This record gives sequence, C-alpha cells and structure tokens, in this order.
Amino acid sequence: MTPHYRRVHLILIKSAMDVEREQLSANFFRDEFSCKCNCGADQIDPELISKLQKLRNVYAKPMVITSGVRCCKHNSETPGASKFSAHILGLACDFKCTDSSERWKLIDLAMKIFPRVGLYEGWIHVDIQADKLQQVLW
Repeated sequence: MTPHYRRVHLILIKSAMDVEREQLSANFFRDEFSCKCNCGADQIDPELISKLQKLRNVYAKPMVITSGVRCCKHNSETPGASKFSAHILGLACDFKCTDSSERWKLIDLAMKIFPRVGLYEGWIHVDIQADKLQQVLW
C-alpha cells in the first residue's frame, strides 16, 4: 500500500537564521518531522499532522517532536524500532514527555484522538497506521 500525500497549503516562514521553514499546521513545521539522518525524507502524512495539531490544541502547551519520518536505513539503526514501523511510511511520530503528570494528561488526550499510542521512557508514540491493530495502548 503506497501512502498518498497532498499538501494542503504551503506557508514558508523565515527564522532568525533566515532559513525558510514549511509550516504544516499552526504549531508544526516539516523540518520537525524530517528523518534525523539528514537524508531528506520528510513526507509526513497530512492526517497525522491534523490529529497532532488537535492534540496540541487541547493540550495547549508546546510539544517537542523527537522522531517523525524515518528512512529505512535510519529505522534499521534505531534501537527497538520495528522493521515495519509506521515512521517509515510517515504515519507516526514521537514527542518528548519526561514529566509523569504531563504524561498522564497527554496519554488521556492522545487516546481520544489517535488509534495507536505507545509509551516509552521519555517520549510518547502516536500513529495512524490503519493496517495494524487499532485502539491500542502499549
């Protein structure tokens, strides 16, 4: 199954370093979801961004993305990553969460928006991969 991508709208923002950033939603930019190995993979699914923005809106605090799109090579080098990770398809992201009371709030909110939520030490995983078991928390 090949994911289909569409760009809803393109907004370019110049930062203090005069670098253009593509804004995907009110609070998220494409470069936050780019593969960390700098290969250029950055095709994150618009539905994931929409759901993540809903989460951000109800959480009402900044969220730091720690992992978005992963190329196959980077995914294979990521400890504990599944060979069939939703990150490879641009259907998943991880965000930082180290505080237990914030984790409680985020999990409660994320489970209302995302069909798949994973808990890890220091971060939370959310994904929208439809061909995997739905309504799960691990």
